Amino acid sequence: EPLEGEAAMPDLPTFPNSDSGETIVFDRLIIETFRGFNSRVEIELGASVVVLHGPNGMGKTSVFDALQWLLLGEIPRLREARLRQTDEYIVNAYRPGGQARVEAHARLGDRQVVLTRTGDRTGSSLAWTTEGSAPIHGVAAEAALAQTFSASPEMDLASSLTACGLLQQDAARLVLETKPRDRFAMFSELLGLGALESFEEWAQGRSKEVAARLKEATNRSEE
Repeated sequence: EPLEGEAAMPDLPTFPNSDSGETIVFDRLIIETFRGFNSRVEIELGASVVVLHGPNGMGKTSVFDALQWLLLGEIPRLREARLRQTDEYIVNAYRPGGQARVEAHARLGDRQVVLTRTGDRTGSSLAWTTEGSAPIHGVAAEAALAQTFSASPEMDLASSLTACGLLQQDAARLVLETKPRDRFAMFSELLGLGALESFEEWAQGRSKEVAARLKEATNRSEE
């Protein structure tokens, strides 16, 4: 327990578990005219392990891009890229003038949920449909997605994806090429070490306070 006048220990983030939270399971991903896919592709995800393999240019990276675009409305690794200024940033190069579409079927606890995002480089729209309920769109759908898929109230959805290990080739290269100090910050975010750093700072501060009070008490006893 904290001593009188001492700062309380910081609250550590809590995460959903099988007892109190709902498990989120993706069953199927549907990608259409998005980046490397010029036609509709369905990918079954209902397995404990899903392996994507194939030569370069077959769309492996586009699968991860599609998942991030669906959940975030953007592709973080391409945020600063020149390609963002062209239609191909989102829509497949062979389907100019059209719109990309990514849909995911998921199980949220005992409920079936369908997420659908459509759009192009200028913007997108999200639809959230829960089994047995009317679909919601736009801001309401984005809010429901963020609330449901974030690992904790202290961590936004983008950080949750990073902490879950959604690292693509470009992200891994960025980590390796950055300065040591920045690299440590990236790994700290990836491993969720922010809470531990807060605890360490609090523990060090408390140790100094206890040592100071002990020294003061010792001096008084010697007088």
